[in-house]
Amino acid sequence: EAMVHAPRIPNLHTVLVDALEMYRRALRDRLDAAVADGALPPGTDTFGLAVIVVAMLDGLGLQHWLQPEIDYTRGARALAGFFDDPTR
Repeated sequence: EAMVHAPRIPNLHTVLVDALEMYRRALRDRLDAAVADGALPPGTDTFGLAVIVVAMLDGLGLQHWLQPEIDYTRGARALAGFFDDPTR
């Protein structure tokens, strides 16, 4: 509901943008730490990765809201498997 009204309500828009930036920043901090620890390759675009992961989570939330009967844990397992072996 908030997403629908945000373009027409400046204060709501600001709150939502601030929240998205906070989530991206928190995720990017974790991704930067993963690069520093060697868990992610040097040169990983942590900002770009944070943007796409937050967007995917937004989309997942929307889909779950629209179709709660779908087993989204199956998708989560598939995605986790991809990250375990990205050569697949």
